[in-house]
Amino acid sequence: MQGAVTAHHNKRPPWAFAIVEVIIVAIILVVLAMLVGPQLTVASNANREDDLKAKLLNLRTQILVYRAEHGGLSPGYPPANHAAPPNNETFVAQLTQYTDKSGNTSPTKDRHFQYGPYLEAMPVNPMNNSSAIRFIADDQHFPQTPRGSEGWVYKPVTGTIAANVDGSDLDGTPYFDY
Repeated sequence: MQGAVTAHHNKRPPWAFAIVEVIIVAIILVVLAMLVGPQLTVASNANREDDLKAKLLNLRTQILVYRAEHGGLSPGYPPANHAAPPNNETFVAQLTQYTDKSGNTSPTKDRHFQYGPYLEAMPVNPMNNSSAIRFIADDQHFPQTPRGSEGWVYKPVTGTIAANVDGSDLDGTPYFDY
């Protein structure tokens, strides 16, 4: 039995992989990532665009409802002085709390504060992650292009609101024109 040579020492365990097999699997995974990655990015952009459209529709609708219930006055104007410039704090409070006919706000509903709330919270623009609002004065024209870092641009006297963001969607429509 001395002459019998066993081949045990050359066999690898059944679970072990050769380096070539590992490299082939890694190459396949890289190729798959290159094929699927851009599709995931496009899908992600499409979801954000749909989210932006939905938030703008909701904001525009709630501004219209507020105006209808408050004698044509848009949210944002201080209730004690409608000639004063509108501001972010008043806008958010008037849309997220109960209001009276003059636009005064209250966290609770009662016989005086019977309108609203119109929104749970001020929506965040999904394209620039901002919920801040840039107000356009009554005597100024609504801009043709976005400026600044705010999420929204709003002209209270007309109730016009737009996404304050550069760029275009997958169809070539500027986000500002939504």
